[in-house]
Amino acid sequence: MARTAQKNSVKGIRGPKKAGQSSYNGVALPTDMAERRRMRNKLSAKVHREKKKDVLESAKQEVVAYDKELNHLKSELIEVSLICACVGCPDKAIAMTQDASC
Repeated sequence: MARTAQKNSVKGIRGPKKAGQSSYNGVALPTDMAERRRMRNKLSAKVHREKKKDVLESAKQEVVAYDKELNHLKSELIEVSLICACVGCPDKAIAMTQDASC
């Protein structure tokens, strides 16, 4: 019970919020508190959309890089498979690496 009384007294000490912040992310805010809140929300949403766009772009770049790596690994696998298929005939294995036919 003493704890809740202490919390209430702390709330009373702080008092109402002041309109001390006159800019948000470099944009001047209006003096009306409701309009100020709307403006901060609008600016925050814009920042969020930009971050989301950047994250999406970096994810797309990662997908492209992984696709390139996957294609490279697939070609290596085909090459090694062809070599392993012709282990009994080394002359054909050398020829397969050059023209990919057994």
